[in-house]
Amino acid sequence: MQFSGLTLQYPHHCVISVFLTLVIFLSFQTAANAQINCYVCHSINGSDPQCENPSRIGSNTSVLIQNNCRTALGATGPNSPRPALACVTALGEFKDKTSKKIVIAVSRYCTAMLPPVLMGKPLPDVHYQCAETDSDDILPGPRRTLNGCIDICFHNTCNSASIYRLAPVMRKKYEDYIAQATASDPSKKSKLKFPDVFAVVEAQRLNEEERSGPGTGNKSAGIRHSGTAGCVVAAWSVLRMLSLYLK
Repeated sequence: MQFSGLTLQYPHHCVISVFLTLVIFLSFQTAANAQINCYVCHSINGSDPQCENPSRIGSNTSVLIQNNCRTALGATGPNSPRPALACVTALGEFKDKTSKKIVIAVSRYCTAMLPPVLMGKPLPDVHYQCAETDSDDILPGPRRTLNGCIDICFHNTCNSASIYRLAPVMRKKYEDYIAQATASDPSKKSKLKFPDVFAVVEAQRLNEEERSGPGTGNKSAGIRHSGTAGCVVAAWSVLRMLSLYLK
């Protein structure tokens, strides 16, 4: 039996045991997914480095995770929060009303409100939306016009991606948004401002890589066992891989 590049060689009864273990695991996982854990934090011009890059080595990002995240987004009112359906990361910019300078904003939160385009459809791994929008549901404080993108995802702590990883993807998504918005009305192009935030973040990433140097990857190896102990190891191995995938 092969699973994600892992070769397992066991007797027939062992394969059945692993299959039953998977059924039980997925049943519990479905129930657990009724509640979702999300990163919840905000960073303005680098005020919270952990929020901007939760995957940074040495960061204690567990303090940013809200288990069984509840939210007023999609609820009937602010005093009746609902269990969240998705986690969100927003990366954008706005103009400070006092200094008139551009401010870079990062926000991670949960929502019980799905975009209309996803209603009644199978949920993707990640859904992106790009535009100028009010910051009311994204950032604390006064209302601002935030220009950038959000990504919406649907499993535990899925909104943990570093802004360094998100910036190039969101830059492309914003380009797609402009292309679609101007396809039927080219005059809109002069009204749409491509944000600088993605280029700023990518420049920060390059500067940090120059200081710290490139990282290293990990290699995986196969596992081979037999007998009852092998069945236990096989079941544990499959569960471990699934838990990492569904995390």
